Parts: sequence; C-alpha cells; structure tokens
Amino acid sequence: MARTFEALIKAEKEHQMRPEEKRVFDIGPQAKLHIRENVKIPHRGVKELFSVKQFRLFTGPITRYLKKRPFVLLVMLGIGGGLIALFLINSNEQRVSYLTAPVIRGNLQATISATGTVEPEEVIDVGAQVAGQINSFGKDKNGKTVDYGSAVEEGTILAQVDDSLYAADVAFSVAQLQQANASVRQAEADLVHLKAKCYQAERDWVRAKKLGPSEALAEASYDGYKSACEIAQANVKIGEAAIVRASGAVAQAQAAVERAQRNLGYCTIKSPVKGVIIDRRVNIGQTVVSSLNAPSLFLIAKDLKRMQVWVSVNEADIGNIHPGQPVNFTVDAYPGRYFAVR
Repeated sequence: MARTFEALIKAEKEHQMRPEEKRVFDIGPQAKLHIRENVKIPHRGVKELFSVKQFRLFTGPITRYLKKRPFVLLVMLGIGGGLIALFLINSNEQRVSYLTAPVIRGNLQATISATGTVEPEEVIDVGAQVAGQINSFGKDKNGKTVDYGSAVEEGTILAQVDDSLYAADVAFSVAQLQQANASVRQAEADLVHLKAKCYQAERDWVRAKKLGPSEALAEASYDGYKSACEIAQANVKIGEAAIVRASGAVAQAQAAVERAQRNLGYCTIKSPVKGVIIDRRVNIGQTVVSSLNAPSLFLIAKDLKRMQVWVSVNEADIGNIHPGQPVNFTVDAYPGRYFAVR
C-alpha cells in the first residue's frame, strides 16, 4: 500500500524508507542523488520531488565551485538584478493611447498672428493748467468719489486743486482795477478843471486882442494873455491824454482780473466730455506742476462700445493685410473666446 507524501517525508527523516521506495543513482564521486518513486504531486506535470537532504547533496558541488570563484556569483547576481529591474520598468510603462478622427475635406486658412493692446477709439487726456496740491476729488453721477470706472457727465467736477494763491491773485487784480477806475475819474475831473482854466484864458486873450498893445494895455501883459491861453489849451489836451491813459489802465486791470479768475477756475478740474474714467493718475495730497505740457490727471473714454486693436505686425506679413479683412482677437480675461472685428 503506497504511503502519502507526508508519511514519506517522515520516514525519510527517520531513515525508515522502504527499498522499493527509492533508487540510488551515482552522479559522481562526491554526491548521490536519491529520487523518490511512487510519489505523485499534481504540480504542472512534475511527478518527482527532491527532499531537503537530497537537494543539499545536489547543490554541494555548485556551492564549493562558487566559493572558489566569487566573481561568477557576482556576475550571476548582476544579471539577475538587471532582469528584475527590466521587468519592473516594463511593468510600470503606460500604454500609449491615440485619438482618432474621421478624415474630412475642409478649407485651408492662412492666418497672421500679432500681439497688441485693445484701446478705446477716442480717449480724452484731462490735465491741469495750474500748479498746486490736490485737495479733493469730485463725485460721479452715482454720488461716489470719481475713480477708475466712474461714469461722468460733461462738466462733472473731477478734482479740486488748492486755490488759495489764485484767489489772492484775483483779489489783487480787482484792487488794481478799482484803482484804475479811480484814476479815470480823477483824470476826467482834472480835464474839467483844465477846460475851465482854458476858457478863462481864452476870454482874457480875446479882450487883450481887442485892446491890443496900447497905453491901456502894456505889451508884456498882451503877450502874457496870449501865452496863458495857449498853455491852457495844451493843458486840456494833456488832461484828455490822461483820461485815455487811465482808461487803458482800467482795461489792463480788467484783463488781469479775468486772467486771475480764469486761473482760479482752472483749480476746479472738470470733465470736458461724457464718458467713463479708465485711469486716475493722481492722489489726494499730490502736487501737480504745470509747465509747457499739462500734467495728465485722468483718462476718459468717450464710448467703450467702440474699441480698436493696436498690434505690431511683422514686416514680412504686412503686405498680406488689406482693408476690410476679417480679424479675430482674444484677451486674457476671456481665454478661449474669440472676438470678431473688421
């Protein structure tokens, strides 16, 4: 009766295996291989199994050979490690996937790419014609302080510049105008006085001419009346010239007043058009200095519905651009969205 595999292993350890259960083969002068018979193991067609003792007898010569030649062991370990690494790399590789699409017939479109900026068609640069410190900002039509994006109407106050110096100039100019008006009135009064003296001198000269140089009128007196009449007439002309001079001073003073008032009005920065503020370039407390070029304070776009694209096109492509061609552009604020213009 055949024994089980576990019973055969136990008998082998106790050296109680039956003679018909093993057969000895001479495999060399140094080792013998004991092969079990009548033991069947259903493992991929293998019908015979080495025992632990038999395996040691079989590997003994190999172990002694590797100890004498260790480089052979290193080569074998290196080859084994390489095979393991190759296996791991191949196992981690991802499969390549392909996207396919049906072939269709279409149109070939030639495009020219360029980079630029999108700007309003009409932009008003509001500056300051006077120098001074920004005291405050105005209010938009919603009652909020004007700033970037504020909608303003024509005449809306944008900012207020310190007007203390310009108000003093107005007061000084008004005082000079009043002084010039007083000078005119004084010149007019002096002219009336000179005309009265002239009339008296003319009357004396008329009487002197009637008498003539005689015993009743000395020749010196005759000449004196004549000279007094001529001097009086000259003084009247001087008085008239003084009035003209005083009137000119009045006009000059009036112009100075108007100039001072205009500069005082420039301290209030107003919107010249209706639009939207797209840039505010000053802050409260900042000092603006007016020179040959007025400092820019605000940028106002009249109509944000009408925009234009400023781009720099390569010289090699500029010959292919003609008026009326369709154009598409994109902006960073709306990625993937195309805007069509002409």
